[in-house]
Amino acid sequence: MPAPTKPPKAPPETATPATSAAASPSPVDAGSMAEMYAHGVVNGEEVDFNVNAGTFPAFDKSDVSGRVFPFFFTHHPKAWEWVRTKGTPAGEFLPRLKQFALMPGANRVRGGYRGRNRPTEIQTNLALAWLAGAGITVINPAQGPGGRSFLRKMQVLVMPTKKVVYAHFTVWDIIVLRDSVTRWEFDVVGYRAWLRTLMQHRVIAPPDASVLIDEIGLMQHRLDRYAKFPADNELIKRKTKKATETLDLLAAKYRTLYGVDPLDTDALDEMRHRAVRGEPAELPDQAAEEPIA
Repeated sequence: MPAPTKPPKAPPETATPATSAAASPSPVDAGSMAEMYAHGVVNGEEVDFNVNAGTFPAFDKSDVSGRVFPFFFTHHPKAWEWVRTKGTPAGEFLPRLKQFALMPGANRVRGGYRGRNRPTEIQTNLALAWLAGAGITVINPAQGPGGRSFLRKMQVLVMPTKKVVYAHFTVWDIIVLRDSVTRWEFDVVGYRAWLRTLMQHRVIAPPDASVLIDEIGLMQHRLDRYAKFPADNELIKRKTKKATETLDLLAAKYRTLYGVDPLDTDALDEMRHRAVRGEPAELPDQAAEEPIA
């Protein structure tokens, strides 16, 4: 007599909050929002969905291992990227964001699960206080484009085990499943437009002078390195041209903002000294304190 077979396990059900809409939380009030994540709800809106009537997009384990938990975006004041594209030929600085996973037991996040389908509240107060103390800006998921969450939670198939798990993506992750083939692309245009919006609304403060100086120093270092190669190397010629154009743009931007030529070392040192000491860098006349012969 054949042994009875166990019925297949159903995916975990998603709890629905008592209210269908929730107020947009602020960057420093994330406790209730994190609790909604634990229930699979973002901003009071159900975001779990299956793809193609029960067929899930497939990903390697390495692609989804860091997406099991929801996350914030964080920005350090020194984390910037110099971007020069066809749309912005003069170049611009855009913030470089990092994901801060709401993983209980890590990143100063408390809470978690008590068994299957019994989520407990995720406490993020300690993590947010630590980030604020480090001068790091937290971008709440509710601050996504158009006032909607930038997070999307979906079920995916992990290869090669073929296990179905929940993973968190952003609204700029374009995932298309066609003929059992998963295509994963990223909307760079939409993401950068959102970054500019964060800067316009002062969610992220603009870069300070040190960021410009560091980028200028990087370009000068590259040019010095390129100068050591043979002059007839075509690749080095192209890189030298690009680095020179970038250096000129950065220097012009610095002169416009601060009225000082960053390539003039003496003038730059003078400005730095004034910023630190609030006084001229020149040594005052010392004759009055000279000893009498």
